[in-house]
Amino acid sequence: MGHHQAAPMVALAKPKVLVEENFMQLKKDPEVVSEENRRLGEMLREVASNGESAVAASELIRRNLAEQMAMTLTRDPSFKAALVSALSGRILELSPTRDIN
Repeated sequence: MGHHQAAPMVALAKPKVLVEENFMQLKKDPEVVSEENRRLGEMLREVASNGESAVAASELIRRNLAEQMAMTLTRDPSFKAALVSALSGRILELSPTRDIN
């Protein structure tokens, strides 16, 4: 019975040692840790107080990305030709027949 009680104590001792080792690693560089915590705190405060502006910022990023993609594609002559062809074909499809006659 004494043997059964010793096994859990050994099992409990291992995680405690790991936690202590991790804590010692954190203590090695307190400036880095406090700087990361400060930045994280700032980010959380910004998100909490500026929920709307965070949405607006992500919308702006999305729009900028779309504009960059459009600029890259429109510089490609084969893309331009394919786009013009597709658009003109679609416009003819959508036009009422009475306008064509």
